Amino acid sequence: MKLVALVRAPERPDEAAKVLASALGLAPAEARLRLGPEPPALLARLDPDKADALVVTLGKAGLAALAVDVRVPTDKDRTIVRSFSFDDRVVTFTSRAGDSMVVSWADVVAILRGLRASRSQVEQVEKSKRFSVGTAVATSGLKMTRTSTRTVRSSEESTEQVILVFAQDGHAALLAERNRPTTDVWRA
Repeated sequence: MKLVALVRAPERPDEAAKVLASALGLAPAEARLRLGPEPPALLARLDPDKADALVVTLGKAGLAALAVDVRVPTDKDRTIVRSFSFDDRVVTFTSRAGDSMVVSWADVVAILRGLRASRSQVEQVEKSKRFSVGTAVATSGLKMTRTSTRTVRSSEESTEQVILVFAQDGHAALLAERNRPTTDVWRA
């Protein structure tokens, strides 16, 4: 599956809605709703061939759209940026391991801001013994304690802001808030 998104707002929204409606078989009102959000605006989730055909159709109509694989890359698939530098032609991302990913600005497909969240839950069973007068009286002192069991649950959630840079060749770089990437060179 691929996601098809509009990456730039259409200059003529009514014409764009007609093109999208005819390409996807939508009602014109539904097409206008899908074009309404500020880009990148998700338009459809389709099979790869249909998604690529929709991007071509929208491109012929003058709309800037792209199709990306639904599978979200994990940190193993991305360059986790430790530092970066850029100039007028290229941006260079350097990972913690020292590997570099060099991307020309013309090959940057998308720069997305996001939020990464992680949540962990722990469940622990605690047993405790306490002196029990009732148990001691009932058993004539043979058993003096009472055992109780309770389940303690705790959860922790953490979030951080991230910036994802996607290159045309499919590679992605991740700049995460907790990694605090440094800028090696800034040239304007």
